[in-house]
Amino acid sequence: MPRVSDLLWVLSSFVLTALSHIFFSHGPDFTGGAYYIAFVMTYSLAVFILDKFKLLKDGEIKSIYFFLGSLILFAGYPLFENDHFRYLWEGKVFLQGLNPYLNAPNSPLLSHLVFEGKEFIGFKSLTSIYPPLGLLWMGLGGLIGSKGGLFLLMGLNALLVYFLFTRLLQWKVRPLHLALVFPYFQKEFIQSIHIDLLAFMFIFLFLTVRQSRAKMLLLIAMSYWVKILGILALPIVFFRDEKKGPLFWISAALVVLSLPLVFYFYIGDMTGPSAFGSKWVWMPGFYTILTRVMGVAGSSARAFSLMAFVVYLLFVLFHFRFKNKNELNFLYLVFLGVMFFSPVYNAWYAIWFLGLALLLRSNFGVLYGVFSCWGYIAWGNSSLIPLGEIMAHFFFPFCLWEVSFLSSRSARSIEQKISKISLQ
Repeated sequence: MPRVSDLLWVLSSFVLTALSHIFFSHGPDFTGGAYYIAFVMTYSLAVFILDKFKLLKDGEIKSIYFFLGSLILFAGYPLFENDHFRYLWEGKVFLQGLNPYLNAPNSPLLSHLVFEGKEFIGFKSLTSIYPPLGLLWMGLGGLIGSKGGLFLLMGLNALLVYFLFTRLLQWKVRPLHLALVFPYFQKEFIQSIHIDLLAFMFIFLFLTVRQSRAKMLLLIAMSYWVKILGILALPIVFFRDEKKGPLFWISAALVVLSLPLVFYFYIGDMTGPSAFGSKWVWMPGFYTILTRVMGVAGSSARAFSLMAFVVYLLFVLFHFRFKNKNELNFLYLVFLGVMFFSPVYNAWYAIWFLGLALLLRSNFGVLYGVFSCWGYIAWGNSSLIPLGEIMAHFFFPFCLWEVSFLSSRSARSIEQKISKISLQ
């Protein structure tokens, strides 16, 4: 007999697949964002009701229902997305020995490459912003083509989601929390193949599996070679109260110095990183307060947002170093801050704090991730963007309030579980 959670997984996948057909578009314009938000909000309310009546039980999602739901998603399209065309294209370019950091999709030097769907790549004049390991991952699909490559990466991401869920269940993640995030994982990572899940998985393993310092450093390096955000986990290694010999410091130096090598590839035509760093704005939190509430100009608001995040990060580092050396809480707070203070907050970025919120059993952290769906409110009605910005970050202050409780008993309990499981 299937559990309620099994049925919820299949139901969510069916609705998302239907929505992808109803609102199908290659972009750049999309419609139907309000319908997706309405589904997520209705679904979440239903999950809360089921939990209230104790119909959500502990235990794993049965494999047959997990993969049935994943196969249903294969029958649809990435919802409100055309990023997958760029992912697969840049991966193909990279694995064919060409340089996507120097050559944008419209470069004459790449005109000989055959790729179905190239015409649907957005911002064709911009070069790649993804680190090499991320391009290698995307290239696995890109070499096959846009259709076959999409299916391949959907399947690989489904396996990552399945692995993450099974690991989370070992630490008794709340059934309510797990059920709430079903649509999020299905839409952002199985349906739309975003690479943040892969980058986060290295950090997740770094935090939840006890291993040698060399392996921990390697996991961090692999994370930010998929996506730069992974480097934010590095302070944990330096602040651990363990004896650090010469080998550790040599390894740490290599990890830190390898970061500039990523930017080495950007020398030349830096249209991609430059545009993203100086112009991109999407569903921001603190930036919105500065621009819409206080009337600060965009360029100044970017600078103030960065300064505010640095101050926030220094406070979190000080608290972690001298008051509460809880690694899960530290990184959870860091990624919360990144998402709130960044001028760009795409829904799939939420995985960076949501995965830790699930591990920490954080109610508001999970809701913050679920409400990332409000980032799609503009698809169909751009005048509602301010509402989307408010709702997408509504739970950030509540997360900060809640973390004071997570910092003591619950977080220590999680770390004890990690130690026990790691020894098995």
